[in-house]
Amino acid sequence: MFNLFLQKECYGNTVAQWSIALAIVVGSIIVGKMIYWVLSRVVKSLTRKTKTKLDYIFVDTIEEPIVFALVLWGIWFGLHTLYLSTIAVLWINRIYHVLIVFTIAWFINRIFDALIGEYI
Repeated sequence: MFNLFLQKECYGNTVAQWSIALAIVVGSIIVGKMIYWVLSRVVKSLTRKTKTKLDYIFVDTIEEPIVFALVLWGIWFGLHTLYLSTIAVLWINRIYHVLIVFTIAWFINRIFDALIGEYI
């Protein structure tokens, strides 16, 4: 009975394929939260003990963009496990590339803002 449910097709993919894609997305969000927790609790406490503030500034600056990029990659990978139309894949890739460019710009902006705020 459950096997029949998993083989049921919805929008060109089986329920099992949708479940795998959803598990990848949720898994990337959970891993992102865990990495954020490790960076904000463990790594930041270690960098506070050093003589320079540069490493603390760097960790504080990269944590959100890194986690966002990881979750974004998980969503992209999860969607690419599905059989989608070529137009849908094209739009997913375009949106993904725009979001990656924004993430890189966000990362660079945070680094320059933190360094300027600290040293000037």
